[in-house]
Amino acid sequence: MYMVRCGLKPNVPCLSLELAFALSKRPINRRFRSTLQIEDDGNIMETFGKDKRISSEEVEFKLEQLREFTKNLKSRIHNAKSPMLANYKVNDVPSIQEEARTFGISRNISLENVSPVTKKNSSTNLSSLIQSSFLEKVNYLVPKVIRERIADDDVLAKSLLDKSQRNWVPIIDKLYTSDKRLKNTDPKEISAWVKGTIKFLPFHSILQLDEMLLEQIDGDVVKFNTHMYECIFTNLGNLRPGSSIQNATINDKVILKMKNLLERYDDTLKIIEERHAKNEGPPLRKPKMTQLIFNNCLKYSSKCSSFKDMEYFIVKFKDIYDISPNKQNLTTVIQFYSRKEMTKQAWNTFDTMKFLSTKHFPDIRTYNTMLQVCEKEKNFPKALDLFQEIQDHNIKPTTDTYIMMARVLATSSSNDIVSEGKPSSLRLLGWKYLHELEEKKFYRHKNDELNLFLAMMALAAYDGDVELSRALYYVFIGKKYKTVCAHWNGNISKDQDKIWKSVLLPEMLNYLMLAYAKFDPKKLPVLSGYEKGIELRRRLLGEFDSAGRLDDTNKSVRFKLPFLPISDLNLEAQVLAESNAIWNFNLENGGTFRTLTSTNETIPEDVKKDEQLFDYFAREANDLNDFKFKIMYEVTKRQKNDINVKVFNKISLYTYLTIPINLKHQQEFLRRLTVFTFQQHEFEAVIKRLYESYCNLFLTDHIGQKCTSDETISTNEVDVKKESRLRMDDIWYITCLEYKIMMDSTMYELVMKAATEFQNEELAKKVWNDRGKFRTTIPFLQTDQRTRISKDQKFAHFMVEFFTKQGKYSDAMAIVLSSKNRFNWSYSMVRNLHKALEEIEDRNNVEILLDVVNKKSHANALKWEERELKF
Repeated sequence: MYMVRCGLKPNVPCLSLELAFALSKRPINRRFRSTLQIEDDGNIMETFGKDKRISSEEVEFKLEQLREFTKNLKSRIHNAKSPMLANYKVNDVPSIQEEARTFGISRNISLENVSPVTKKNSSTNLSSLIQSSFLEKVNYLVPKVIRERIADDDVLAKSLLDKSQRNWVPIIDKLYTSDKRLKNTDPKEISAWVKGTIKFLPFHSILQLDEMLLEQIDGDVVKFNTHMYECIFTNLGNLRPGSSIQNATINDKVILKMKNLLERYDDTLKIIEERHAKNEGPPLRKPKMTQLIFNNCLKYSSKCSSFKDMEYFIVKFKDIYDISPNKQNLTTVIQFYSRKEMTKQAWNTFDTMKFLSTKHFPDIRTYNTMLQVCEKEKNFPKALDLFQEIQDHNIKPTTDTYIMMARVLATSSSNDIVSEGKPSSLRLLGWKYLHELEEKKFYRHKNDELNLFLAMMALAAYDGDVELSRALYYVFIGKKYKTVCAHWNGNISKDQDKIWKSVLLPEMLNYLMLAYAKFDPKKLPVLSGYEKGIELRRRLLGEFDSAGRLDDTNKSVRFKLPFLPISDLNLEAQVLAESNAIWNFNLENGGTFRTLTSTNETIPEDVKKDEQLFDYFAREANDLNDFKFKIMYEVTKRQKNDINVKVFNKISLYTYLTIPINLKHQQEFLRRLTVFTFQQHEFEAVIKRLYESYCNLFLTDHIGQKCTSDETISTNEVDVKKESRLRMDDIWYITCLEYKIMMDSTMYELVMKAATEFQNEELAKKVWNDRGKFRTTIPFLQTDQRTRISKDQKFAHFMVEFFTKQGKYSDAMAIVLSSKNRFNWSYSMVRNLHKALEEIEDRNNVEILLDVVNKKSHANALKWEERELKF
């Protein structure tokens, strides 16, 4: 526009496109604008004379110039690689009437003076221009014969014109419901169409496309070429498996479909060989099995965490199709091992990649996966070696590389033994990697910001920097909340529960709870020890508003988190109060339901309604198991509606319960444990008692109609009232289960740790007995034997720690000796007991304990038995 005003032609390259945009965006003061306007008026008067009315031909000439300029501008914007032009939209080009006013024409004429014929031709030209552009794009993506059979350009436009969100589902559906589908079409044209074009189809659309492709070749599987196989397998590999029962069925169908396609390919090879052997017809072209198909088979099997299917595809492709796993396949296998916590197999595969060949040498994606393994193992020396290997082999690290290094160092600093007594040094090194990432200014994807915040939260949480953890949590959740609200289609005020459910994250909550658990007001944060750390910490704390308000364009909806209105927590009571508020806020979908305000002291009116519902369940149930299934289904349904199940998990609950243990608040720990956990054997007893109560009630109602004795009736009334009260208590117990998590082995270990910390012998005896009952339940018995032994050994270790701290060394030794043949006792597990025995100079028990740890020969084992008898 500026070029036209200056009298320059649009195609003159003397003024760059970037400079033209820069000049067009410059603010023009009033005096300069009026000068331009006078000059424009003067030019118009010189051109057209003193006559203020201009002919339609001259207007049309100006409009044609404008169209040509707009067309050139669009093409330049489309081809420009400048970041400044990347956000510029073609739709931002002004309309023709606005451009006409810019030229000063509006001061002398209006488009009303233009003849109807001219206006019609202008609109026709614009329409034809848009239509021709649309047809050009659609014909590039969809063959002409397909477009004719779909016969709906609106569907094509809505589905394909947006390159970032192309949706092939409506097109496949339209084509599938058409009369001819893909019959009588050119095979080469269809093959070229499906090659790398159709992506991200759901499972039912994949089946429809496969059916139409078979129809197109008249069911002759020999003509089903490589491009068709790759299209179907690519879409199958891009599907997202689920964990529910319904999705698990779909997962099986996807794997079965992949295997059926491979069987179709095998049948094709057999048919071709038979025809070649019989010399029937011209030689047939054999479809080629490719690495891409193998990649998608492994990718989906890895998503489903199906080791059996992965092994099936690896063996089949290697032995039958002579396709060995490449670098991408092996990286997928390593990622699978990492998710399944099979770290030994992951390291073996990684070492194999390094020594197999140069083509299989690990890339940065593989190294990042191994850094995740290091985080799970808390193996920071190996992570440092991997980072050095990356530099030695001139592999360019990514944003994830630096973030994973920070997370490995943060996790390793949580254990004094692992960190070699220098946890602060590891956290300091972790911050150094994040500073280096900030200096390099790598391009960041959408998930990079989340991963970066999680790494900073991990370092701050393990350091016990509550102030920084609160700020990071507030800033990230606040930004995400504003982003979600800005793109929300519904009513923001009414949909707060849905918005908060998508905003709140379990990882962020867990790290914040961990920071509360590590709270120490006397400790100086690591970031406060050097200049860059002080600057970063000051910048983050500056964005934190302790009042919990964030300015938003929509004043009717305010972002608010239940932080205490103080910037620095310095009392343990403040930490406990704020942790409770944040925890309940996350569980209640952002505080929209208030489901956790009820107490056991008063039974709400809703429980009385539940009595009628459970009565119906008992009447309809076939047996006790059927009744339990109906109850649990109802509890699960309510939990999904009322509780933010995304953040309410065992990991976050474990950290939440750790806070009062570390802060030495026994009463608060017992309260949290009672409110948010339940035990399997207690639940089984309540369900059984409730079912029997309903059965007795039905029987009493039936017999009561035949009773005539007053004494019998009065006795029955007393029993009925007592049983009714007990039944209401059981119903209330079940109603509360929607915000409770069943205790497992890890939770029992935490309770034993709390008993040791609080020196509560009654709590230790109770958890000992409760865990003994838990070992007889189905959830524990369903685990494999190795896991059960490992869990039992860990709990035995905590029991030894408890008796050692109590000074009951005989009981501690009894546990070790009674389980020496079952558990593999290491010195780290009995270190405190050994030191205590050394202090009291009990050399006999010290020798016995060291013999158990060192696992002496069988001859010495006989001495153990003799010593045990004396002991």
